[in-house]
Amino acid sequence: MLKTLIKLTGQKVIFPFYHIVSDDTPVHIRNLYRAKSQKEFIEDLDFLLQYYQPMDLSYVKSYLNQDKKRTKPGFYLSFDDGLSEMYHVVRPILISKGIPAAFFCNTAFIDNKDMFFRYKISILIEEIHKLQPSAVKNIEALLQTQDIKSYLLSLKYGNINTINSLANTLNVRFDEYLKQVQPYLTTSQLAEMKNDGFNIGAHSIDHPYFADINESEQLRQTSVSLDEIQELTHSQDRIFAFPFTEYGVSSSFFKSVSADMIFGTAGIKKDIDSRVLHRIPMEESRKTASQIIYKQYLYFMVKAFFNKNMRKR
Repeated sequence: MLKTLIKLTGQKVIFPFYHIVSDDTPVHIRNLYRAKSQKEFIEDLDFLLQYYQPMDLSYVKSYLNQDKKRTKPGFYLSFDDGLSEMYHVVRPILISKGIPAAFFCNTAFIDNKDMFFRYKISILIEEIHKLQPSAVKNIEALLQTQDIKSYLLSLKYGNINTINSLANTLNVRFDEYLKQVQPYLTTSQLAEMKNDGFNIGAHSIDHPYFADINESEQLRQTSVSLDEIQELTHSQDRIFAFPFTEYGVSSSFFKSVSADMIFGTAGIKKDIDSRVLHRIPMEESRKTASQIIYKQYLYFMVKAFFNKNMRKR
């Protein structure tokens, strides 16, 4: 069935991506989404290997240079956010299976210098779960809400002062969490992964939603992170993956940005900019790679009827 869908759609190359693989979802992610276990991740990879050949970055370049024509189906795997599980969990699995991959990092978080605002929110929610009901009532009054979790999850990049202020109220020390848990990859770990043959890419400085910041800041977040990753890895390749999504980013951004490849999150989709490759989110709750990939192909076919398979700006 999948071979038929690949043939019918002509979409022979796919770009699946993850954020984390863990048998025990860490606190900074626990209240945001469920992490896939090692067993689930390995099953996903086995499914992909059954129908596609793993591609490295040179194959992706070749795919782009040949006008996206390829005789055999392939996949290029990537991971966002630069979490430490990439080194401890994902890296050995990929090496054992001979699968290349790219790891996109936020440069402000490497070496556990700071943390993604959404991860801070997850930690705060966890702390609130521990409070007595009377203390929870006090927090509700402080925030003027009766649903603290929904309120916190609605906060954005620009609300970092609110997030940090609540952390002070709850006596949560993010610096201590970073020191003790070390959720992010270190410079030395990234160097090892680069030596293993993996690609290291940029994911912005500190993970804003690009639609919420102006174009000048979008370009700064992109160019600074690309420059810092290039300096860190001594790589000639400048590859960038949007934090969250590229939705809402104007065409002038793409004309100005200096990157060899840009990765989005729109699933199986074409893009008017030949450098932009859209990836498939693989962390839908409880869904296997088979279910996610089949859904993507069927969705692509449905969109074809409405001429909506091309991302335009």
